[in-house]
Amino acid sequence: MIATGVDEEAGDSLVSMTSLERVRRAIEFRGPDRVPIVFWNCDQIQGDVLLYHLALGVPGDGTVNAWDWSVNEWEYRLVKSGDGTMGHPVDPVYRHLPRADEIRVPALREDERMSGVPAFFGACGHRYRLASFDLSGFTVYTFLRGFENAMQEFLLEPAGFATLMDAILDFECDLMRMAARHGFHGIHFADDWGTQSGMMISPALWRQLFKPRYARQFALAHQLGLDTWYHCCGEFLPIMEDYHEIGADVLNIGQPNVNDITEIGRRLRGRQCFLMPISYQTVSISGTPDQIYAEAERLHQLLSTPAGGFIGYVEQYRVMGMSDRNYRACGEAFRRLGCRSFTARPSAASPRQRVLAALRHEVPDRTPRDFWAEPATMNRLFAHVGHRNKDRLLDALGVDIRHLETSEPPPRALGDGLYQNFWGERYLLHETPWGPMREDTKGALADARQFAELERFPWPTPDCLDRSQLTAQCARYDDYALLYGFADIWQRPALVRGWEEMLIDMAERPEWVHFLCRRFTDFYREDYTRAAEITRGRIDLYLVISDLGTQRGPLISMAMFREFVAPYLKEMTGLIHHLGGRVLFHSCGTIWPFIPELIACGVDVLDPIQPTCPEMSPEHLHRQFGSRLCFHGGIDMQDLLPNATPAQVEAQVRRYCDVFARGGYILGPAHLFQPDVPPENILAVYRAAT
Repeated sequence: MIATGVDEEAGDSLVSMTSLERVRRAIEFRGPDRVPIVFWNCDQIQGDVLLYHLALGVPGDGTVNAWDWSVNEWEYRLVKSGDGTMGHPVDPVYRHLPRADEIRVPALREDERMSGVPAFFGACGHRYRLASFDLSGFTVYTFLRGFENAMQEFLLEPAGFATLMDAILDFECDLMRMAARHGFHGIHFADDWGTQSGMMISPALWRQLFKPRYARQFALAHQLGLDTWYHCCGEFLPIMEDYHEIGADVLNIGQPNVNDITEIGRRLRGRQCFLMPISYQTVSISGTPDQIYAEAERLHQLLSTPAGGFIGYVEQYRVMGMSDRNYRACGEAFRRLGCRSFTARPSAASPRQRVLAALRHEVPDRTPRDFWAEPATMNRLFAHVGHRNKDRLLDALGVDIRHLETSEPPPRALGDGLYQNFWGERYLLHETPWGPMREDTKGALADARQFAELERFPWPTPDCLDRSQLTAQCARYDDYALLYGFADIWQRPALVRGWEEMLIDMAERPEWVHFLCRRFTDFYREDYTRAAEITRGRIDLYLVISDLGTQRGPLISMAMFREFVAPYLKEMTGLIHHLGGRVLFHSCGTIWPFIPELIACGVDVLDPIQPTCPEMSPEHLHRQFGSRLCFHGGIDMQDLLPNATPAQVEAQVRRYCDVFARGGYILGPAHLFQPDVPPENILAVYRAAT
């Protein structure tokens, strides 16, 4: 990379921040001093990003580094309309789908293509340097073959389609390598998939044919040290999370007026950086400056966080009827967003507001709190505080979340102290001074030797849960964030089958494992759907459980996770997001290798962050995943809480609260409070919370 003279890693001070630092902090959720701005097609020097065009015209036509070429190096021709737009393609370059040896891949022409770089870098100063393909990917394919041909060929001529498509993408990869050698900071893709009312192709087909290809390009860009900026016009909400999953660092929603920005923010706010214009079909054309300012604030509120994740986009669009007054207002609108305070806390909020702010990676008025405890622990704690009113206790501790409860069928006694619940899990109850504690044993299907035994088992239906009190609970806890459920897609199946048998099945009888996981997943999909209907969408968090870790590392391989856990987890997260909730995923143990996979599956909050190794420390988790994931729990249940003094507990709690001071954290224990924890230490957890 060419040196910029800027110490990009210098300090966290927001004083005299360069444009380059500002943009990178916005992308990486590290607290820019203000919203960065991109002026796209003119007045770029007013913004924080300067754009360099990588596309060339045909050799010798004089169109070096220009947007308005007539004949591109790929040889497609754009007919100008005299309206200032890029024009539109006419006859296809290839009248028939070409063989590999017939494809005329452009020459790299590095000296010519990069001839403007020295002057460009001189103009950039300490701004962010963005190299652009201008048009890329499938859009280029449609210019080479014609749109109608292109839309048919990926279905009817898959081999020929792949040959031409991959030739285009390989050429773009060569250009990325060139851009990285010359010291650019990011690479800009432009490839439209949306129309005014939906996608051009089905999300499933896009995922099959295009997602793996774009994933390879984005991975290469990151290997080269380039940020990925992706532009798409039209309505493409169904695949936005896919772009985030495969590594789009900045997502440019070309037409915010045809996309559900509220829903986009609910799904991706705090995880994805957005490059946002004021709509060029509505507000920036026909609105007043005040309406433009209000729209910028709306977009910012829905998509940005105090830590970043938002870049303003300004383009002069006279061809659409934009006045000079409105063009200037668009730039002013993003400037008016100004510098948000990243340390000042807002005034007192309700418990629910506090939790939702943290989930949005905003700075809450204080760290939100949750409370999980074994029944025996509750008995010991009640004895200590001198009453048995749980709500009174939780209010005294400042707990912000309430767990909605349903009634399950009672367990069945099997003799010799052994019990079996409605799923077929079996357990013993051991007495402690504060009440019985459960010890799991092999479940009802541990001795199954034939698949038919699994099929014949009397599986429960969602009708067995009594949800009749949910409405009353919602009313009673209206000011609190609400958590529902106990959906287990893999661990509880293993308890029914027996851990040893389940692990053997994964290697030798995978269809048995899929049968069990499907039973549980279908049950909880219906359970959560009914709960959402009864509570009219009031539930904020839905719990999904499956322990994936041991004290030292993962319990299963990544391949096993992807085959037996991820598909069912994605089903649950997709449903929960559809129901309007967020996913709280519980897994004990050292699971940091799985965290990127959990994020890709749609997990919003990870519990209990069991601190069993350095990679599970709050500092490591926040640094690696804090912009993409919220965390829940963390206060050590194995050594600290049973054995430390209250002062030592308070110090640990303050550490977690300080690490996650910018939001994205809910305080709680690193599992349910156990009965060996002194009540004084439980009280210390909540006394120390800031």
